[in-house]
Amino acid sequence: MGKLADVQIRHWIRAGKPVARAQGDFPGLTFTLSAKGTASWVLRYRDGGKPNELTLGRYPDFTIATAKTAALEARARIQLGTDVATEKRRASMERAAAKDFRQLATDYMDMAFPACRRTRSSSDGTTSRTSSCPSWTDWRPDRSQRPSWWR
Repeated sequence: MGKLADVQIRHWIRAGKPVARAQGDFPGLTFTLSAKGTASWVLRYRDGGKPNELTLGRYPDFTIATAKTAALEARARIQLGTDVATEKRRASMERAAAKDFRQLATDYMDMAFPACRRTRSSSDGTTSRTSSCPSWTDWRPDRSQRPSWWR
């Protein structure tokens, strides 16, 4: 297989048919186009004799040069014995599980009301807000009992 060119890739995307083509000058680096039209770069490798794949990124966010650079870094980690695909999956699951609704709401409140950011109490190590700042716990389901900050 020869080198892939940006023009070729754009042609395949316009055609809309599934494609999986290897980058000729970089072993394991493959451009894939799914039936739904998702274009991405995949690094194919073997870990303990088992074939494995690592999705590096989506095209056009990842150009050919960017994909090669990311593949080189992943290959180096693979050579050191790291299973990069499993590592990426684990990190993704940890990010998804890291924030519950309360954490997301608190982050939003910090962003929406910067003057009311949480302050750390030095005595017991808990976080608190000043009393004049809105809080999700102030909300009452009955609309006639809206909190003071709701106007």
